[in-house]
This record gives sequence, C-alpha cells and structure tokens, in this order.
Amino acid sequence: MELYKMTACETAEEIRKGAVSSEEVTRSVLDRMSGVEPVLNSYITTVPEYAIKRAREIDSKRKKGE
Repeated sequence: MELYKMTACETAEEIRKGAVSSEEVTRSVLDRMSGVEPVLNSYITTVPEYAIKRAREIDSKRKKGE
C-alpha cells in the first residue's frame, strides 16, 4: 500500500510501531501532491521543505522518547 493512501489512524499506528517514519509518510504525500496538483490546482501555497523539516524533527523527538 502506498503510504499516502493510509488513513490517519493507520499512519499513526505504523509510525508508532516504527514500521515507517514521519519523513517517509511526508515524502509519500508530497510526491502524490506533486503528481496530482497540476490537474487539481487545489493548493495556493505548498512548503515541502518545511514539511520535511518538521517530519525530521518529529522523528528525532520520537527516537528520544519525547
């Protein structure tokens, strides 16, 4: 299953189990967005660099048990 297709609950569980990282999920969603956005034209602004940065910060905190 593609990560972007998972529900929020499924995603949270996979992250909690350590099966995937926040960064992996974020990149999957960003890749999907970039593929469909030219057709949908649904976003005014996207900030993928910030999203990846935050995902890395979250992964780092999880590794520390925070």
